Amino acid sequence: MDILINVFPDEKVLDGLTFEKVSLKCGTGRSNTFNTPNGKKTSYRHGVMTGIGDIEVSVWMQIVECLIKKANEIELYNNMLEWVTDTMKWSENESERRKYALELHAARIFDNPEWVDYIAFNTKYRTEVLI
Repeated sequence: MDILINVFPDEKVLDGLTFEKVSLKCGTGRSNTFNTPNGKKTSYRHGVMTGIGDIEVSVWMQIVECLIKKANEIELYNNMLEWVTDTMKWSENESERRKYALELHAARIFDNPEWVDYIAFNTKYRTEVLI
């Protein structure tokens, strides 16, 4: 369950980016229809709206993973992924659990005392923040 880090060819792309700027506000989608010699074809683009705009999901995931690596929070992310895997019993899709863990990490949910799992998560993984 380790983080999958896909480093951008030019890490300057990440300069100035923060978790707050790339925190997911809502999901987005766009249907594309185009003509081909065999008739009309459609595709769908899944994205996320952030403080810096609409980003395609896989690119957003790479950005958040790179920010996690840059902040030296890989262990914390892996803890969040484990937590999501253990508590998100309805999802059998690893990619969905990984995306959700990245959403929670970018939102810094583990630092929010109003999060329903704040005490349970931090008791298990970060007891020092509860003191």
